[in-house]
Amino acid sequence: MSHILNAGAALVLVALVTGTMPPLSPHWRVMAADLHQARLQAQVKSRVKAAVFALLHGKKG
Repeated sequence: MSHILNAGAALVLVALVTGTMPPLSPHWRVMAADLHQARLQAQVKSRVKAAVFALLHGKKG
């Protein structure tokens, strides 16, 4: 995971220094899609968990 963070930090640094975003290779696009999907799944899981918690405790959500 630290490699992804280091690569992201390097990408941001390049963007800040040059003022442009370097083109992403297909590998990075796949990784970005995977991270996006994982984030969406985490959001859904969080919403489901909150809804179940609300149902178990008699709250309306």
